[in-house]
Amino acid sequence: MFYRNLIAIAVLALLNVLECGVASAQTPTDEQEYVPFEEEQAREVQELRRLASAGDPDGQVSLATKYFLGLGVEKDDVEALKLYIQAGNQGHAGGQYMAGMFYSGGRGTPPDDAEAARWFLLSAESGRVDAQAIVGELYQTGRGVEQDYDEAFRWYLLAAQEGDAGAQYSLGRMYNLGSGIPKDMDEVLKWYYLSAEQGDDRAQFNLGAILYYGFEVDQDLTEAIKWLRLAAEQEHYLAPGMLAKIFANGEGVPQSDTEALKWYRVAAAQGHANAQLELSRYYLRGEVVPEDASEAMEWALLAAEQEHVDAQLAVGAAYMAGLGVPQNYVEAAKWLRLAAEAGHPEAQFYLAMLYTEGSGLPQNDVEAFKWFSLSAKSGIISAQTSLARSYALGRGVSKDLLRAYSWASIASIPGDESANELKSVISKLMSGEQITNAQKLSTKCWESGFEECD
Repeated sequence: MFYRNLIAIAVLALLNVLECGVASAQTPTDEQEYVPFEEEQAREVQELRRLASAGDPDGQVSLATKYFLGLGVEKDDVEALKLYIQAGNQGHAGGQYMAGMFYSGGRGTPPDDAEAARWFLLSAESGRVDAQAIVGELYQTGRGVEQDYDEAFRWYLLAAQEGDAGAQYSLGRMYNLGSGIPKDMDEVLKWYYLSAEQGDDRAQFNLGAILYYGFEVDQDLTEAIKWLRLAAEQEHYLAPGMLAKIFANGEGVPQSDTEALKWYRVAAAQGHANAQLELSRYYLRGEVVPEDASEAMEWALLAAEQEHVDAQLAVGAAYMAGLGVPQNYVEAAKWLRLAAEAGHPEAQFYLAMLYTEGSGLPQNDVEAFKWFSLSAKSGIISAQTSLARSYALGRGVSKDLLRAYSWASIASIPGDESANELKSVISKLMSGEQITNAQKLSTKCWESGFEECD
């Protein structure tokens, strides 16, 4: 949740200080005596203690903030929470809000979602707009309260009508998903626009995506890219990668690898595996940036470590070839196996080759046959030819000329010369009837999308 961000809590605490009118440090004039910051803070704390002891809620909130931030006193979350609660019990919306923050984040007390929700609700009922937005989120998610979309909508609407950008975004999202209310794209656009214009990067991204893809609205690439760029400039988690892809493909904008690379860098730095792999490809091809296989593999490895199967294939192939990394068949087998077990057909073929050659792992024709078979049935021509050869030689499987000819025929359809040559050799060892049966099997296998090949 957004209110768990401790930096945001600190900012809100400072705002509470300002709202309560506590004196702040000023640059002394010639007529004023300079007071060191620490001494000034100590004087403020003394006065705030007097106010808080007298039951003044503003003084209690301001003193609590001093304890929270460690200004003029030793930082003490327990004391801060106690003072926020004292103010909150007197109806102080800021104290109620901060008590909710502390219970939610487990500051000065163990986390307690129900108690946090109670304080947020009190603050919201006192008219605090940001508390109303949070209460809407609590009801939408069922955190600390029973999930209730009607109540979520009611509180979001109150906050949104007061201009809260987060509530406007959440209201738009409810209309977009049809969460407890009828889906309404006019309302979606209305609230997303209001939120986006205030700088909410989530609203900017969602608005851009809706307009870009034309989700139940007229497609508007120019407007879409404007909002996606604004979201990307705020480093929204998804916007840089989407914008990079748009520029790479020239969709609605002039194609620009320079712009694409710029945004892929942002997305890659955010940890996006797809962007990391794309950045790797730019370095590998030497497009826009100087060709650098080592840099390419560094980015590919980051993506592979996030279980991106294409990146795992790329890393495995790089270790096989010694491209950007020292040649290492053991590492190649490790990464290719991960991708192969995830169902990547090319990785399955390369892993089968390593088993055939005994490179990086023990030679094993049975394992090689298994992976050739899986890859072949996914349409990899080289694997189909290798599978035909396995059947023809009886490597890892019982010798079977009929299936050998069938797979060689399938691989030869796109024009694979080695498959044609293999088919020619096999045919000389077969009778006419056997060849006819093999042709029938290859036709059935091909037409079934490799589902009926046995």
